[in-house]
Amino acid sequence: MDDDEIPTLIDVSTASSKEVPLTIITGFLGSGKSTFLNHILTAKHGFRIAVILNEFGDTADIEAKTVSVSSKTSETLGVAAIEQLMTVQGKFDHILLECSGLADPGPIAKTFWHNEEYLATSNIVLDSVVCVVDGMFAEDQIKEDIAKAEKGDIGEWTRQVLSSDTILVSKSDLNEVRIPHIKEKIQSLNPAARIFNSVRGVLNGSASLDDILGVRAYASFPSTSSHTHEHEGDADDCKDCHSHTNGITSVTIPLPILMSSDQSRFDKLDEWVRTILWDDTIPGLPTPVKVLRSKGLILRQEEDGRLAEWVLQGVRGLYDIFEVGMKEDINGSEAGKIVLIGNLAGVESRSIVDSLHKWIQ
Repeated sequence: MDDDEIPTLIDVSTASSKEVPLTIITGFLGSGKSTFLNHILTAKHGFRIAVILNEFGDTADIEAKTVSVSSKTSETLGVAAIEQLMTVQGKFDHILLECSGLADPGPIAKTFWHNEEYLATSNIVLDSVVCVVDGMFAEDQIKEDIAKAEKGDIGEWTRQVLSSDTILVSKSDLNEVRIPHIKEKIQSLNPAARIFNSVRGVLNGSASLDDILGVRAYASFPSTSSHTHEHEGDADDCKDCHSHTNGITSVTIPLPILMSSDQSRFDKLDEWVRTILWDDTIPGLPTPVKVLRSKGLILRQEEDGRLAEWVLQGVRGLYDIFEVGMKEDINGSEAGKIVLIGNLAGVESRSIVDSLHKWIQ
């Protein structure tokens, strides 16, 4: 090119700022993770997908014998692998990260969500955590974790389920009679999760990959599941607002609509959540707790009558409360709610509800 010729300019503002969603896929060895991944890679969905296998967890060397990939056991190396993918930005639309069988996806999710040091050099956005549950052997895993819970431990299978946004129950055609019971157990463990049946990696019924990829689970409150408890009437009503499975308690706390003109109540709500997640204690109650996952839908009424929807998302001690949109018509709006999932043994759900409502008064 001649020195006087004006070079062709490349608009990097759009190319480099495009967000690339990341979906973490977890599940025990043999649950059907690889089968599900193969379905995604061969399905006609139009996405260009990058897959990283077995980058995390201490059983990667075992799983490497079943798939032809190079395995690393360090979380740092896993991040480095994804950063290397970002150097070929524009070549793919979505990243799938398959965890090893016994890996706890909670700390992995924290690595890619609200990690300022990492996000400063990456456009990766955590989309969701998907857990593949073995429909044939889930009940055995539940029993094993119940035994661990009696000793005060939280089993690996339980950690995977409660850390996930979406659950795929695999091999549902081989255990049709027991699948409803398994799904009920899963829903009691993680009431905010969406649950789908799958056969050979393919979702059953009207569900599709659109229910798995690009769901922005960390940027919204999950759509209500058919098994999730609904609260009608007064927000102080707390019938059936908790469940206890495998040593894990999930509590759904109804939340009244807050007024935007009263910022103090919103700030107190933030303080209440922060105290639980950071100090492992519920304000006003003596029993220590350990919340592993928190979600919430907070409604604030503006002066013009519209409702602003705010979402709480938390993984362990890391959380965020952010606005997601406005609702013009407030008639028939669902009530706000806070969902806490973790070790809440010894604390009555009624006491947790009372704690929140007293704190924000």
